[in-house]
Amino acid sequence: TSVEITPNKNANALKNFPYFLEGADSFDEVERSRLKTSRAKNYYISAARRGAKFTYLTTAPNKRYKDLMIISMLNSDKQVHGEFLLELGNAKLKEKRKLGELVISALALKDNKLYAFSKEFNTLLVTDPTKEEI
Repeated sequence: TSVEITPNKNANALKNFPYFLEGADSFDEVERSRLKTSRAKNYYISAARRGAKFTYLTTAPNKRYKDLMIISMLNSDKQVHGEFLLELGNAKLKEKRKLGELVISALALKDNKLYAFSKEFNTLLVTDPTKEEI
């Protein structure tokens, strides 16, 4: 389940930003949706970014499932458009690190590229979601 929000025009953004949960009255709900995928029972979402046509989500690894996936949702109908496993290809991670360890803490979208940042491992992945590659 996801909720799209927008800042409340009457709220003090600087005062309430650090207190997102306690300052829920500072935000207005725009839309609520529920995305169901074949892997939804196995993974949590660690980050999401909405573009003009798609919303992209990244999965968080857990003890049982270590894959890092990108899920795309069509904004017009809130249904799954696609999901794919990220693979390193020619990219390299730090020694002794695996892609399935990365927890994406921030996700940005610019010029049809997804920028996925893992704070824990200080790693930035640049992904082309149309080619499904890093």
